[in-house]
Amino acid sequence: MPALLLIVAVVICIAILVKVATDPIGVLVTVATVGSFLIAVGFWIVFFVAFNQDESGAWGYLVFAIPASVAWIFLVRYRNRR
Repeated sequence: MPALLLIVAVVICIAILVKVATDPIGVLVTVATVGSFLIAVGFWIVFFVAFNQDESGAWGYLVFAIPASVAWIFLVRYRNRR
């Protein structure tokens, strides 16, 4: 069983390397899109949880949530135009 998992992992790594070699900008845009989405969602959740607990420091999370959300919107629009 571990040998099968190793083979699957190697095949996935080779597929990722081939994808990066053939379309590096597309892979970079995809990684940036997913990353900015995860950052935006994470900080919005943290903001609303902290805001509901009446912490005054909750507004500081918007410094990260808003730019990540804007970046995600622009990256999605860029991907759709390609």
